[in-house]
Amino acid sequence: MAVLCSICKEADSRYKCSTCRIAYCSLACYKTHKETPCESPEPKSDLHTTLPQDQKWRLPKKSDYDDPQDETLTRLDLTQLQQLESNDHILSLLANPDIRQYIKAIENSSTPDKLLQEIRDNDATFGEFVVTLLNATGASKH
Repeated sequence: MAVLCSICKEADSRYKCSTCRIAYCSLACYKTHKETPCESPEPKSDLHTTLPQDQKWRLPKKSDYDDPQDETLTRLDLTQLQQLESNDHILSLLANPDIRQYIKAIENSSTPDKLLQEIRDNDATFGEFVVTLLNATGASKH
């Protein structure tokens, strides 16, 4: 299916601007387009470079998650944490700002279990994220 010229909106485009990739059909439309400066589109970048430095996935220090008083919680071992860190699907889901905001809200909540369940019930993407985490760590088998 041919793309309509973005300049005259009459003919099928045969060319694309080398700078901004806008479609045009003729030299006349190209000259019309070049009367105003254009910019190149944002390049698609690697997930690790799109996340702000402070939000890149990293392994926590032992002191971040080791609470000897809390025997009810199951902690992930180093191998499980490394599996999470190297899982491309998890990293792509973490690129979603909503997921990151939900994680922060749960972490800061006085009732994290309740909030986690509420968010899982109301946001399919977050539910997928949780299931992916459970599958990646083997926790879904228990």
